[in-house]
Order: sequence, then C-alpha cells, then structure tokens
Amino acid sequence: MNIAKIYVLLLLVLILNFVDSIAQQSGNILKSQFSQTAFTSNENSSNAIKNTKWEEILYSVEIYPNPYKDVTISVHFSNVDSSIVYDEYGFWDGGSTFIIRSYFPEVGSWTWKTTCSNLNDTGLHNRSGIINVIEYNGTNKIFSHGALKVSDNNKYLTYGDGTPFFWMGGTAWALPIAATYLEWQKYIDDRHSKKFTVVQIAPARAHGGIWEDPPYNYPTNWKGDVCFFDEDEWNPLYWQEFDKFVEYANSQEIIIAVMGLAEAVHDGTTIENAELFTRNFYARMQGYHVILSPAFDIWAASQYPIMDNIGSSLGSYSRHLISQHPGHSYYESPINEYALYFKNKDYMNFSMNQSGHNSGDIYRIYKKVREWNVNLYNELPMVPMINTEAYYSSGRYADQIENSERKGTDENARELGWLSLLSGSLGYTYGATGIWQYGEEASPGLTIPLDSALAYISSTQMKYLVEFFSSIAWWELEPNHSAIISDGLIVEEEKMAFSISTSGKFGVAFLPNNDLLKIDMTVFSNNVDAKWFDPIHSVYLDGELNVANSGEHTYTPPYAGEWALLLSELPITLSMKIFLSGAYSSGKMNTNLSSLIPFDQPYSSLPWNYHGTQSTTSSFILNNKIVDWVLIELRSGSSAENATIVSRTAALLNEDGNVIDAEDGSTNIKFPSVDEGEYYIAVLHRNHLSVISSQKVTLTNNNSQFINLNNMNN
Repeated sequence: MNIAKIYVLLLLVLILNFVDSIAQQSGNILKSQFSQTAFTSNENSSNAIKNTKWEEILYSVEIYPNPYKDVTISVHFSNVDSSIVYDEYGFWDGGSTFIIRSYFPEVGSWTWKTTCSNLNDTGLHNRSGIINVIEYNGTNKIFSHGALKVSDNNKYLTYGDGTPFFWMGGTAWALPIAATYLEWQKYIDDRHSKKFTVVQIAPARAHGGIWEDPPYNYPTNWKGDVCFFDEDEWNPLYWQEFDKFVEYANSQEIIIAVMGLAEAVHDGTTIENAELFTRNFYARMQGYHVILSPAFDIWAASQYPIMDNIGSSLGSYSRHLISQHPGHSYYESPINEYALYFKNKDYMNFSMNQSGHNSGDIYRIYKKVREWNVNLYNELPMVPMINTEAYYSSGRYADQIENSERKGTDENARELGWLSLLSGSLGYTYGATGIWQYGEEASPGLTIPLDSALAYISSTQMKYLVEFFSSIAWWELEPNHSAIISDGLIVEEEKMAFSISTSGKFGVAFLPNNDLLKIDMTVFSNNVDAKWFDPIHSVYLDGELNVANSGEHTYTPPYAGEWALLLSELPITLSMKIFLSGAYSSGKMNTNLSSLIPFDQPYSSLPWNYHGTQSTTSSFILNNKIVDWVLIELRSGSSAENATIVSRTAALLNEDGNVIDAEDGSTNIKFPSVDEGEYYIAVLHRNHLSVISSQKVTLTNNNSQFINLNNMNN
C-alpha cells in the first residue's frame, strides 16, 4: 500500500510548564468524578457543576396522611443567559422532607421556583433561588459530554455535545433489590473495566415481579427496607439506597436504563398508581443520567394501553430518553410485533428490540437476531434501534442447567452481539445467568456465585467488541446482508452478517464459523484493504490489500473459527516527528512523568472537544518511552487562518519525537475515510501552542513528501 508520508520536525512553543501540566492532570484524576451539592431550604444562591446532580431540600410546614400521594411539587428552572427552561417535579423523601433535583447542561446563572398543590404550605410553595452553574473539569464521559440524546439524523444515540454513544449494555434486573451495595460496586467496577456503558435494571421487581393477589408481600433490599408500604405509598429508605446504586453507576460512566415504571413491583397495577410512581420516580432520578421504560416486558397487546398512557405522560415532562422494553413472540414471524407497535409513538426517543431467548431454540435465536433487527431498523420512522435482550450466557455452567432458556453459552452471547450490531442494532445488551436473577437458583440446586458470573469470558469479549467498533465510525453503518453471496446451504447459526457505511468507504462482516466469505464489491466506493479480527482473543491480522470495488471477491479467514472482517479504503497516513520544549533536552524528551499519562486520549473536553476513543496501556507507555498525547488535524480551506477541520486523531509521542499510532503502535498515523486532496496540517498539545502549516500539502495514496514546519511560516 502506497502511503502519503510527511516527516515533520517542529519545536512547539511552551506556554505552560510541562511538569505543572502533568501534575495538574494527576490531580484531576484524583478528584471525585461525581460532584453533588445539597442545600437547605432558602432563597440564597447556590452552586452546581455542569451535568452533575444538584438538589434542594425543602421542609413542609403541614402534616399529610400520605405525603407521597397527597402533595405535588412543581418546579420551574430557567437559564438567565439563554432561553432554556425546564418544568419538573419534586418528591417526598420521608417525614417532612421533600427534594427537588436537576442537572444543568449549560454554565451560567439558573433560577428556580416551586409551586405546591397546597398553596398554604409555605415550606413547599413559592420557594425560589439562584444557581451558579460552573464547568465540569473532570474526565467522566457522562459529565464532560452531557446527557444522552438522539443524533441529528435520528439514527443513533449521542452524548449532549454530539459525541456518538456506543450502547454496550448489561442486564442486572434484580441487583438493586437483591445485592448489597458492595456487590453492586463490584459489578459496576467490573463492567466499567470492560467498557460497558449501560446497565438495565428493574426499580423494585424481584425476579420477575409479584404475581399473587393483594395484599402483596413487597420485597425488601439488602438492608431490609421494603420498597412500598402500599401500592400508593413508597418507602423512602428503599429509594434512598436505590439512589446510591444509580449514583455510583454514573460515577463509573455507566447510564442506568430503568425498565418497568408502569409495573414497578407487579403487573396489573392501576394507571393512577403507575402514574403516581412514574412522576415521583422521575423526580427522584432527575439529577442522575438514566433511560426510562414504562414496560419491563410486553407479552400481549392487552398491555399496550397502560404502557402508552405512562409513556405519553412521561414524555410530556421527561428530559431523559424514553423507550419501551418489549418481550418477544415465541413463534415464527418476520419482526418483533411488540417493538414494531411502539416504534412510531410520539413519546418514543428510540426503539428497543428483544430478539430473545426463544425457549433455547438456537434456530430461532439466531434467525431473529438477524431478521428482526434488520426489519425493525428498516421500518419507518427512522429512530435509533438497539437489541436490549438476547440469549444470555451461562458460561461454564451451561451444561448444568435444565431450563433451555438459560443454557446459553459464551459463544452464543458473543456471536449474537456481533450479529446484532451488523443487522441494524447500533448497540447491544449482554446478559449473564447468575447476575440478571441474582440470588435465585439458576437451576434446581445450582446458585451461581457473583464472582463466577462476572468472570464469564464472554463479558471480556464484549470489551473486544467495543474496542473494535470504537476504532471505526460505527454510527455510519447500515445493514446490507444482501451483499453476501451465499449458496443458501448454511445453517442458521452460521449465517453471516454485513454492514457498510453510508459513504461506502468501509464495511464490516461477521463470520460465525465459515470457510470463506464471497461479497459483492460494487457496494464500496473505492478499492479497499482487508483486516481480520479475532473476536475471541482480540487479535488483528492483515488481509488482502487494494481489492478492487468491482465484481465479486472471496475472502478466506486466516484459520478456522470465528472472525470479523473490516474492509476499508486506503487511509491517508502521516509519519511525523515532534519535540515538546517542556520535556526536551539533548536531542530527546524526558519521560520522568510518563506514569501520569492518561490511558485514554485527553482531548475530549474543551477546548478540543475531540470524540476519538484512542487508548493505551501502562506497559505500552513504558516500553515505547511515551512522553504524552498529541492531537493531529487535517484542515481544509482557502487559507490556514480560516481552514476547517476535516479529520483528526489523537496519537502518542515517544522520547525521540516519533508520533505513534495508538491503535497499532506503528509510526504511520492513519486518517481513514479521508479523500485525497490538499490539506493544512495542525498539531495540538495540552500544554503548548498549536501550530499549523502555512501552505497546503497534497496528500494522495501514492505520494511521499517531506515537510519541515520549522522552515515555513507557521
């Protein structure tokens, strides 16, 4: 492959001391990733940090028989410097205590004012204040990028600032009610280390909920606190502990998806009680980052009215994303009828699918994960679609379990993730037996320990999946299984999947267990290189290069097994050499502070706001004598002064000045999906002045140049 190489030797001007910068970075790492403020009731101004929880405690001056039900507090928030306004609710938290919560997406001055259903309660009615919201300076992705929203093209989810959000979910339905706080921390820490971004839970359902007639034997949490005193009265102690679970997950960059607001404890509750709980629960969650679903599972059309009622009500005031978690039919059908019903509802922000467990029928499990996802994706309107429940893994316990619905293997859970993502689901939720129904027997006489369930190899392989898709613009993928040329004799669980970017510049195929892949190359916009990825061991191997985008082509995996194939246009690649004056001495830069270099690229916050997912490890930093991260940009425009960014990437810098690609460790810095042309080259660093070439550089796939920016007017 011909590579456009630019060898750049430049000395950046030091504007802040390099040592101080790294030391400050270390200090930021040690700071709490989740800040909250609590204030007693008054009209004085208070402070808050952008995108983190703010709350105000109010005290009623009157006595209510059932404060949960008898009092409604509305609160109006307004940004003084913009037109942003929010109308939300407060909630009862025990005794005479009521709380209002929120988070604020913009810095500056905000005002708040309450309205109470009891106008005579001066402790709750007509209370007001001013909030000074300051910037968040930490590294937590949720707080630095902001609350989730739908992309401008309605295709995928993003953080508030537009950074694409990759949904890597885990089901932990019963953990908030069955696990201790320390067990919850262990679970969240494990999933965070494996790059999970979402955890799906039920608010108070223990292993499927309560089905007996009233009076109900309400479940308790690990502290012995019952979740409800009655259908129309919650127990604040239970929900205070629930808050801690959600707060800790957010602190570890995990969004909590709460399923079943319309059936918090049992199916068949009244609409009035469901609305009461939903409003209070929403108010309670407002300071956190969550996703809300009225449905826990939908198994019959008779459930539609209450789900629509609660969904519409929630949609009238919720700032959190709303969806409906469907069940799945156990018979042959081309699409999940329950997911399809909800897809075009006005209150729905995105569509959840459940390809399901299908009584352990492997044929239907694999058929539905490909067909249901593709067909739901193609149904209008276009909204993000995510497969939020498939066949769970039981790891090494699969052979010991009697119930076929719980006999899923690591192989099943892994393959279904890849097939989902290449069939239109721009996200995937993984499930593990021993976690989703924690505290319950997985099979008669078999209870799976939490540590064992956490250790299923398939959960680590979810990290590999995330890392693979994070290396490409996954949000551009569209399913195109028809590009795979097959003789039709492959069994269902060996059928392949293929997605291609909207630009035709790259595509991804998944081969569950196939000797070859024959593909229609005309779907690509240019010639492509092939790279094989082993999803079991996270190993990349080079494939054929410069394959023409015409006719058909057959790709053969390196060896038997499970493979993903990345096909992409030839990237423009730069080789660069840079010295930072703050660390420079005698022809090299010192690495005295390399132990403080962040593992994730540090340019995600202002002023850079770069959304790349490049990362490294302590061993790579040590072995390659890394000094720090730099940000490389290609810019286009009539002059260097007005040039706009076309592409950029974060890379590592070693002591000799060589810039190293964080993905493959080479000195070739890659800019995938960039057209040939003339570009300005800019180099940015956290602690030095940025530099940009004063002249354009012609970059092609067959041109090598040498440029010394120090000899140009930069």
